[in-house]
This record gives sequence, structure tokens and C-alpha cells, in this order.
Amino acid sequence: MTDAPRQAFGPSRRIRKKAEFDRAFRNGRRVTSPHFLFVISRRDDDAPARLGLVVSRKAGNAVARNRIKRLCRE
Repeated sequence: MTDAPRQAFGPSRRIRKKAEFDRAFRNGRRVTSPHFLFVISRRDDDAPARLGLVVSRKAGNAVARNRIKRLCRE
């Protein structure tokens, strides 16, 4: 096993609050792909970009949706 640094999106690099998700969905631009919908929104400050993941219930139960989110963040 290697000791390479992880490239995951930790809590400080993620959108976590409902108000932040609402702002992104309200003001963001939507880009689609076969498996994903991306909502891209500018930040008001010069801080680094952050990632927020929402998985539809069509993807499965809560365990399956959380697994999808974990894999995407990794």
C-alpha cells in the first residue's frame, strides 16, 4: 500500500448547507451528461471551488446514494 496523499474533497472543500445548495441551484448554470447533472455557480469571493453532490432517489436507497457520493468525492 502506498502513502500517496488522498485527493478527496474533505468537509472544507464541500458544499454542506441547504442555503448553499439552494443558491447554487437558483443562480447556477446547468450542464448535463448521460449520468450526471452539473450545476456550476460562481462564488462571491476568491476562495477555491467547492463540490456539492446530490444523488436522486432513483439511484437506490440511502446506502446506495451515500456510496455513490463517497466514490465521487474520492
